[in-house]
Amino acid sequence: MSSTQIAQWINKNPNKHHLPSFSQKKTNDDDLEMASWDQFTKQKLELPGSLSAFLTATDPIYRSSSENGKSQLLREMILTLEERINNELVGRKWSRRKLQELVSAELAEKAPTPSAVLDEALCELLQVQKLLINQRDKRISFSPPDVRCWKSGLPLIVTDSENHWLFEPTDGSFALGTPLVRWLQTKEDEHWTIQWSVADGKLEELKVALDALQLTARARVPGEKVKKEDYARILGRAQCLSALGKLHTTSLV
Repeated sequence: MSSTQIAQWINKNPNKHHLPSFSQKKTNDDDLEMASWDQFTKQKLELPGSLSAFLTATDPIYRSSSENGKSQLLREMILTLEERINNELVGRKWSRRKLQELVSAELAEKAPTPSAVLDEALCELLQVQKLLINQRDKRISFSPPDVRCWKSGLPLIVTDSENHWLFEPTDGSFALGTPLVRWLQTKEDEHWTIQWSVADGKLEELKVALDALQLTARARVPGEKVKKEDYARILGRAQCLSALGKLHTTSLV
């Protein structure tokens, strides 16, 4: 199976801009792993892993296959990706050998260890963007990790932080752009931690940029002196929200 075939399947799929629908039912797991949460329906991945989550979201043949069928499709995809890693990621920040090992482990291990490095590399190779939800720790992260570099027009995949669950929005209100920004701000109000990128620059540059946005830097601990890292953190959050708000696509696979 080639990456071209996968792209053709995605393009032929009339529901390619939406996550697949799944019935809502309780599982045998704890309350954090119910099949419905917030604005999402959750699909337990028969084969866990970052690559399996991608195929479940984008490939109807993979999604409807038996466990043995999924294993075979996953094996073929791994072989394709190992070749692409070797040819397309020359001179990049990632070790190609390490990435190939991580990709191979997606099938070799019963429950692959989550890897931010693999997630980011797969997002580039497969041209998707990813939001990861950790319900237990109330933490949300992104891949690629710096959303200021996210692009319009790329699909968004939503999973749990360990790639055991795929999340499907229950209605059309959850989408890249303003809806996602509002949802993330709501989560912050509910005391979730969002892993925003921090801003770069000298202290005076950070102060000027915050003043331009009419924002005030505050220390993490009330009463402590405001430090450069506080300016960088608050400005970085503002930049991330602004960047996400400008993404006009509503494409969720």
